[in-house]
Amino acid sequence: MSQNSLSHILIRKDVLVREAVISGEVVNETPLRIGVGRDNLDLLSTANQALLRVRMGEDRVPVIPGSSWKGVFRSTGERLMRGRGVSVCTGLTKQTCVDKIEDELESLLKRGNYDDAVRLVWEGTCINCKVFGAPHVRASVSFFDSYPKTPTSYEIGTRPMIAINRETGSVSERALVTMDYVEPGSVFTFRINMMNPTNYVIGYIISIIREIDQGLTQVGGNKSRGFGVMKFRDLKLDMKEYVPYKLPEMDPKDEKVEAKFPIDPLSDDKFLEVLKHVKP
Repeated sequence: MSQNSLSHILIRKDVLVREAVISGEVVNETPLRIGVGRDNLDLLSTANQALLRVRMGEDRVPVIPGSSWKGVFRSTGERLMRGRGVSVCTGLTKQTCVDKIEDELESLLKRGNYDDAVRLVWEGTCINCKVFGAPHVRASVSFFDSYPKTPTSYEIGTRPMIAINRETGSVSERALVTMDYVEPGSVFTFRINMMNPTNYVIGYIISIIREIDQGLTQVGGNKSRGFGVMKFRDLKLDMKEYVPYKLPEMDPKDEKVEAKFPIDPLSDDKFLEVLKHVKP
């Protein structure tokens, strides 16, 4: 496969050049809460603010949805990129890069000008739209739901919470609620799949993982109360190549990386070094 045929490969889904998987475990160092709201009654709980759960066998267990991970990664990436002077959109409805080029893109697709459409998306979108997706642009990264590693690797706690009236400084009327949460030290699975990731995109994802691992980004609700500090462990990055040369540079911004897999993304800096060269 020639270097020219690798152009725009990150956003193309008609050809498979490489696959990358980051997998391992994640442990909450502080209470974790991903809830379902007050209107959803959980018969397994006495709390009036229950946890999101899924059925696994005979049990209903807490889960960290892949959609939650995606939101955490995208918002963290947005902060990291803007801190480096790289322009990225918010990803919110009607605020993505694709929304600005949607009419032109649809026109090209209707006329069958697929090469021009790919070029338009490549030139008109930020790294977050390319990696995490946008209207008409399928994400290059897939986030799996995180489940308890074993039936005994988690515990559920319940605590009362109150709301303070900002004007009076006293407890608001009918403000006492009870809330379920996952006790610290619970162990969940973790997995990300990447399709055709460039080397700098792998570095980008690893940089976000490190932000979370260092407690600089929290997961779930009640962050202001210290909830959602997570720690990764036993992570490994594995790669499968479908080109005849190892870890090539995938586009003009990319650089070649040499590595033996699997590697530990929390301690190996090869891909982070490539990300450093991605300029605004």
